[in-house]
Amino acid sequence: MSFGLPALIGLVLLGQNPLAAAQPAAIALVPDDWPRLPIAPLILGMTLGTLANAAITHALWRRGRRAFQIGTFPDVLPKTREDILPAIALAISAGISEELFFRLFLPLLIALVSGSALAGTIIAALCFGGVHRYQGWRGVVATTLSGVALSVLYGLTNSVWMAIAFHIAIDVNALVVRPMARRAWRA
Repeated sequence: MSFGLPALIGLVLLGQNPLAAAQPAAIALVPDDWPRLPIAPLILGMTLGTLANAAITHALWRRGRRAFQIGTFPDVLPKTREDILPAIALAISAGISEELFFRLFLPLLIALVSGSALAGTIIAALCFGGVHRYQGWRGVVATTLSGVALSVLYGLTNSVWMAIAFHIAIDVNALVVRPMARRAWRA
């Protein structure tokens, strides 16, 4: 959450429009003449994946088994139904601020200093994983790889908003959908 304002200020200082969806040329790893991924099937896939994950989580819960989880993050999981809206707000805030910082501002800054878009992308993904160290080492590895995947998504769609949408969906899935599917708040 604390990454949004620094990203916005940094982007303005670098002469970038923080609300522009298109990827700046300095961090573009995908050539301009490559076809971009269509957005509608991505959103459909994201939605169907979330629903499938909820169904699998619920089915396992009904059998008394736990669904696979990579990282641990008990401090941010909602404990009651009243915590659901703040968890959704956290997911939205993290998705927007972290994507602006780790997929746009930080890679751009590193690329401008180093001359390498690839270095900017990799270092930003490693930093993204590092700030998720509260999830344990498996969570750090998973979020680092997720950071790379979100960077690829950003490049292939040329839209930071798609990376933001996927980040929000991942967080809502982990913080709200899966706990709801296993009826974490029965009271």
